[in-house]
Amino acid sequence: MNQEELNQEQLNKQIKKSEKVNREKANQQAEMIDPDQELLVLEDMDNGNEFFFYQLDAFSLNGQDYICLASYEPDFGDHPEPELVIMRSQVDKKGNRIFKSIRKDEELDEVFEIFYSRMEDSLNS
Repeated sequence: MNQEELNQEQLNKQIKKSEKVNREKANQQAEMIDPDQELLVLEDMDNGNEFFFYQLDAFSLNGQDYICLASYEPDFGDHPEPELVIMRSQVDKKGNRIFKSIRKDEELDEVFEIFYSRMEDSLNS
């Protein structure tokens, strides 16, 4: 992965964007997390920091794959509310799954709407 693919600044932008989401709705989505579900560990290639996530959803839109994640903090005594993070999901030339931040607000909004609709459908079924 190169520096552009997953750096702290991009991740923070995604988290800040997700903070605009109604917290109550985000909490409903986070409550759907199965505690036995495996954690995804994403490493910031710039500084080596690790970030932990549960996968909430994954889908394709217009030929692009997306993944929707809920942040997770290991048991260090501090448990902030989970944050929603939405990223592009791609396979690199070596066959490794990589995740990239979404830079365009329009794209992020469109993907969030699809995710939210899918979550509502799963809650109502």
